[in-house]
Amino acid sequence: MDYDRARANALRLIADAGALATVYQSSASTYDPLADIETNAETSFTIPCVVLPIGRDDEQTAADMLTLDRKAKLLMPAVPAGTPSSGDRVIIPGDTARWTIAEVKTLRPDGTAIMHTCFITRGGS
Repeated sequence: MDYDRARANALRLIADAGALATVYQSSASTYDPLADIETNAETSFTIPCVVLPIGRDDEQTAADMLTLDRKAKLLMPAVPAGTPSSGDRVIIPGDTARWTIAEVKTLRPDGTAIMHTCFITRGGS
């Protein structure tokens, strides 16, 4: 099966039906002992996504999240721009708050990443 074609279809469908989100990832902090300053670096990438509410089938996966009104899931295509990870923060379309990615499940038949399902909670730094 041509999974590259499936990945391209996922990108097209999510881009057509969704909007852009920005994912923020923290990298290792550096410490300057002379100035006694610790610096945390952050990188970001923009990716199309579709925001969906948590459904009954997701309750087991989302069981450790806080309240229903503070959680959702994102569908994101697998793209070279970046890969979301647990602990990343994301600003979703139509909202200015940062949400925290609690869990990422990647559809990866035959080792080819096609799409990410990210379970997110509202809040985070």
